[in-house]
Amino acid sequence: MVVGPPRAGTTLLASLLTQLGIDFGLETRSWDVNSGYYEHPDLIRVYGKIRKYNRLSQLSDQLAAPFQASAVRSLAKLLKGVQAIKYPPISAQLPFLMDRAGYAPVLAISARRFEPYAISRMRMEGVSFNTCKQDYLEIYRTALLLLRIYKGVVVDFEALINYQHN
Repeated sequence: MVVGPPRAGTTLLASLLTQLGIDFGLETRSWDVNSGYYEHPDLIRVYGKIRKYNRLSQLSDQLAAPFQASAVRSLAKLLKGVQAIKYPPISAQLPFLMDRAGYAPVLAISARRFEPYAISRMRMEGVSFNTCKQDYLEIYRTALLLLRIYKGVVVDFEALINYQHN
């Protein structure tokens, strides 16, 4: 699972993995610094179910349970047809749901220094500094905690750029 905040190199990492033969279940596309890609539409729908589960679980576990079960089933179906997935706004629950679906999560975290990440995100997406800061801290905290539970690697964005240009 390729993870990291938006504008942190997750698309570049997924593109390089695709060039090495890893199947994301999508058409292979060259990396473009101005766009994102490799978020599978089925995974986006699973993420929507996870968000519904999270909201409903605050009211009732019983109301929320069908959304979690549906997310696990949908995730299992998706993972049967791909070798890797990418979704930058990682849900801390996604690896646990992958585990429940019978798959052992392995994380590939694209790490980018905060300053260039924030500048890129503010320019490209028009988000505020505070949003950049909150997203950056939350996503990397979650990803690094998940590395303590599951296998994975952290890949430096600048090293990816240098590799791409060589």
